[in-house]
Amino acid sequence: MNLTHPQFVILASLAYLSQDSDEVTQVMISKLSGIDVMTVSQILSLLEKHDFVKRKEHSRDTRAKAVILNKKGEEILQKAVPLIEQIDEIFFKKLDTDEEQFKHFLVRLNEE
Repeated sequence: MNLTHPQFVILASLAYLSQDSDEVTQVMISKLSGIDVMTVSQILSLLEKHDFVKRKEHSRDTRAKAVILNKKGEEILQKAVPLIEQIDEIFFKKLDTDEEQFKHFLVRLNEE
């Protein structure tokens, strides 16, 4: 898929913020994703080169850029989200199994 985890987080944050706002800024993405503004800027530059996003002048804030998710960015997100969900399910299922085993051992230790 050729998409890093931070790139996915930025794209997903942008998609989420775009539902409620016409003009999403880097600062908004930074706050939601927990990634500092400079790193968000660097990742957006790379995503822009791959034509996943576009930046344009913000209509109300001349210091800010509005970030827009392109069609290609939407398509990669549609492919990535089910894959991420599948990976999460496998990972957390394993944790649940490990947790149950751990609890079982604690009970046995407590009984002795």
